[in-house]
Amino acid sequence: MNTLDFDQTLFRINKLYTEKSNNNLKEFNVTRSDMSFLLKLNELGETTQKDLAESRNLNNATVTCALERLEKKGFVKRVDDENDKRKKIVLLTSDGKQTLIKILKKHESFKREIFKDFDENQFKNLIYLLDKFLFSLENLE
Repeated sequence: MNTLDFDQTLFRINKLYTEKSNNNLKEFNVTRSDMSFLLKLNELGETTQKDLAESRNLNNATVTCALERLEKKGFVKRVDDENDKRKKIVLLTSDGKQTLIKILKKHESFKREIFKDFDENQFKNLIYLLDKFLFSLENLE
């Protein structure tokens, strides 16, 4: 097994997928990273910045930068917690929710295009192998 080839392939996949995803999302003025924050906020509903950071396994500074960027675009809003003024509640704005629906539609079309030459069995095998790879990574000491 040539693991160097694996490293190069994985690097190329990540780089190209990120570039192409970001290009696909340009019309919404968001990146793939922005989209993942919007998705997580949509899933969590109103949440604290700390809980958002923990749910994404990111440090608070990274989340702060992302939220500032999304707030400037009008997609998220941060408000003081009524019970604890030290905490900020983060939520999607109406514009953020509407834009996310459009983003997901466009991104789904993008993914369908990527996998158009995969039959169902090939796609399931790919997901299975990627899940197995992820499990191995998560269980490394």
